[in-house]
Amino acid sequence: TNEEVILSTRLFLLKSYWASHQTEEAFIEAHAIQTTVETTATKTTPSNCRSALLLLACQTIAHFANDTTNNSLTPPTNCNAILALGLSSCRIILTNNTPLGGNPKQRRVFYTVESELHERNGDLSAAASSIESLIASMPPTSHGNNVPYITATSRLYELRVAMGLIDEEQERVEAEALEAYARSCTALQECQEKKKRGNLSPRKPKIEMIRIPNGIPDVAQVHPERYSDLLSEKVALLEGRVREAFAAEDGPNDDAFPATELFESALLSE
Repeated sequence: TNEEVILSTRLFLLKSYWASHQTEEAFIEAHAIQTTVETTATKTTPSNCRSALLLLACQTIAHFANDTTNNSLTPPTNCNAILALGLSSCRIILTNNTPLGGNPKQRRVFYTVESELHERNGDLSAAASSIESLIASMPPTSHGNNVPYITATSRLYELRVAMGLIDEEQERVEAEALEAYARSCTALQECQEKKKRGNLSPRKPKIEMIRIPNGIPDVAQVHPERYSDLLSEKVALLEGRVREAFAAEDGPNDDAFPATELFESALLSE
C-alpha cells in the first residue's frame, strides 16, 4: 500500500541521517514514523506483513535513540525528546498483544533497549523493572547456565547495587559463609558414604606418654654423685673380660669382647 511505501521510505531516510550523524533530521523522521505506527496500531489490527514492518520501525527508532543518547557520544540538544521517543517506541511493542508485539525473542530485545534508555534518562528503578520483565518473559527451561538469563540477572544485580538496594560487602560475606557451609556438608556426606561402604580406615589409638612416679625415665636418669663408683664398676668389668680373654689355654678368646667394626680412613694424599 501507499502507507507502507511511505513508511519504508522514511525508514530509509532515518537510517541515512543516523549513519551520517545528522541527528536533528533523523529525529524528525523518527518522530514522523512513530506517529504513523501509533495511528496504525490503534486504528486496526495490522496484518502479519504490516506488523513486521511496524515492528522494524519501532526497533529502528529504539536503537536510534539508544545509540544517539549514548554517553560515549556527543549528546544532542534534544536528548530528552529522543529518549522519550525511544521509550515510547518500546512501549508500543511491549504493550501490544497482537502480531505487532513480536515473538518472545524480539520482545526481549525491546526490554533490554528500554532498560538502557531508562538508565540514560536517570530512572534506575524503571530500568530495573524492564530487566525484571525481561527475566519474567524467559521460560523456566532457559534458566541456569543460559547466557541471556545470566546476562539479565547480572544486569539486574548491577542496577540494584547502583540504587543502594544491595550491600555488596554483606553479599560477599554471606556468599563466603554459604560456600563454607556447602563444603562442610559435602565433606560430611562423603564421610557418611564411606562409613556405609566400610571404607573408613580404623582409628589409630591415641598415643600417651607414660610417666614414672619421679617424673624421669630410667634411661634419662643421671647420678653425678655416683660417678666414681659407676666408673669403677665399668673398669672392673672391662679388666675381668681382658683376663678371661687371655687366660684361655688355646689362646685369646675373641668372643669375650663385643663385636667391633673398624673403618680405615682415606689417605689425605688421595
